[in-house]
Amino acid sequence: MPDPIERHPKVFCSHRGVDKPKVQEIAAKLRAAGIDAWVDAWEIGPGDDIVARINEGLATYDVGLLFLSKASLSSGWVNAEISTLIYRMIEERRRVIPVMIEADAPIPPLLRPRARLGSEQIDQLIDAIYYGRVSKPPLGPVRSQIRERSFRIVLRTLSPNLLGVQAELDGQAVAAEQESRLAADFHFSYQDFLRAVLPGGRALAATGADVAALRSAALAHLGDAVGRVVFPEPIAAAFGPLLQEPGVVVLSFETAEPRLLSIPFEAARLANGTVPALEPSVRLLRRHLGAAAHPADPLPGPLRLLVAVAAPDEGKTKGAVLDGEAELQTILDALDQARSYGNAEVEILEVAHPDQIRDALEAQSFHVLHLSGHGQAGKIEMETEDGAPLLVTPKELVDAVRASGRSLPLVFLSACHTAVLESDTQSFAQGLLEQGIPAVVAMQAAVSDRYATRLAGAFYGHLGRLEAPRASHALALARQEVEAERQRAARAADPWGPEHATPALLCAGAEMPLLDRGLPLLQPLKRSAATMAAGQVPILSRGDLIGRRSEFREILGALQGKKAGVAILGIGGVGKSALAGRAMTRLRDEGWTSIAVSGRRSLGELTLGVGAALLAEHADLAAPLLRPELPDEARLQLLANLLSAHASSSCSTTSRTTSYWEKAASSTRRQVRFWSRSAGPPCEAS
Repeated sequence: MPDPIERHPKVFCSHRGVDKPKVQEIAAKLRAAGIDAWVDAWEIGPGDDIVARINEGLATYDVGLLFLSKASLSSGWVNAEISTLIYRMIEERRRVIPVMIEADAPIPPLLRPRARLGSEQIDQLIDAIYYGRVSKPPLGPVRSQIRERSFRIVLRTLSPNLLGVQAELDGQAVAAEQESRLAADFHFSYQDFLRAVLPGGRALAATGADVAALRSAALAHLGDAVGRVVFPEPIAAAFGPLLQEPGVVVLSFETAEPRLLSIPFEAARLANGTVPALEPSVRLLRRHLGAAAHPADPLPGPLRLLVAVAAPDEGKTKGAVLDGEAELQTILDALDQARSYGNAEVEILEVAHPDQIRDALEAQSFHVLHLSGHGQAGKIEMETEDGAPLLVTPKELVDAVRASGRSLPLVFLSACHTAVLESDTQSFAQGLLEQGIPAVVAMQAAVSDRYATRLAGAFYGHLGRLEAPRASHALALARQEVEAERQRAARAADPWGPEHATPALLCAGAEMPLLDRGLPLLQPLKRSAATMAAGQVPILSRGDLIGRRSEFREILGALQGKKAGVAILGIGGVGKSALAGRAMTRLRDEGWTSIAVSGRRSLGELTLGVGAALLAEHADLAAPLLRPELPDEARLQLLANLLSAHASSSCSTTSRTTSYWEKAASSTRRQVRFWSRSAGPPCEAS
């Protein structure tokens, strides 16, 4: 982290007069945080030389704050100040932070590559001013630099029941290597612990509250057993006081042995009952000393997240159906504010397949790959184009990343058992590290759909807000946040109890920030804007449609299989038009010609639509269909002739033609069933 300014930093607040009340409100909060904010209303008195006073403010600032609203760039004064701020940004390397009073306010072209903040993001703005790079309300005290301490615990096997444990604080050994004997209640694997504690019959016979209490008590017992091994007395004596000091402790457990790397460190408790993983000042991670480090410089922003949610069709996979739509929506909601200011981008893959991950990475670099689905020791279940399950190994996944020619700083595995050893070799997460992925978040056991979804949302929410985001920081905050929610809710029917020991962060080498917001921004993710076909059908591109995966496959399978058509039935508001629009785009990419007809769906309307669609490239075929005086019988015959000729090898055109009647109800058309959480059971009639 760059050194903060060790004095009262000065900021110049450039703004339009109509925005002055909002700017003064923000500036007062900055001054309370020890930041000397220059606002013209406070600095220019009656009779003062306005230009001279503004020049004084511009001469001494450390950071320029440009408050932008829709009216900002229409002000001559603001434009003059912008010119000075940009000139000094380029020539003197002074910082400029655009602050968005209105999210859609225009931004000066030379500032568009710069990360911006919303006017409500006061804490982030204060952090950016202090740590980013280099009556008046009273000035508060200067902020002290947040001190970061490093506490390394290195483990090795001495004998089957004896481990060697040594520790370093900021690079200095705190004691000679300690010998820790393994007691009967110690577990090398969190998964093995759960199997021993919840052996089926007892858990299934208990109520939810009983299971939660059982799990909480057993987890505390496991934590004591792990704590005695990894925090023997001399090491605990050196670590404990750090929790009382201001600042941050990066607690890393390090080993070259796969079995030791899977110890449930996140459950460990000190002798006084403290769980380091849940302490606000602790950032906990595991470092795989047996994996070669592949350090990479932080990528420029905005934070780019590639999401692949595996959802094989029900009946083709043995796994339970996961609520992928809820997970996707939770992630999007968590990053909503960062996305609205251009500080985060999310791309959602239509098919969770290694080839699609490769293609997405070829087109654009990403900071994080979020991979969700069913996991097992050494493998993760992804999917094929037709919805079949596909078991993927770490090597197969990393081969797809390598083929793209890009690096991938972090993989988040929202899947059960992805940190569980495969026999005595390695877990899926460890395999990714050994194949060259720098950092992996994985699950040490089965994880509930609810917890995995909530953890992912909290993780990405913090990742999108941090100035220099590191996975260990975001995961620590997310773990603590979700566990605090669980404790506050105290759900009596909760069958799982605490799950804070399930997620783990594994690294190869030193952990680096995922992005550097000070670097010039790359272009945002390339997206084609959704357009509206006739009939208000949105024409959606890949990644625009969330959920409805099985229904989408069913539609494509029916049409590509030469069925008469598909009727999409259901109550209003469940996504029929969006699903139809995505199908139309996909078919168009495969050479189909699609038209949309709404309102009065007569044969004449359909014929005119087909004719209009064919007119540009096949005027000879289109012209007869566009004759308005033809009776319906003649129109029907023309359509039949066209389709018949197209189906034969003598047809001169290579395009395929299909028609889409939104909400059609012909008995020859196939029904597609939808599930609406708000409407109840599937709807099978319009």
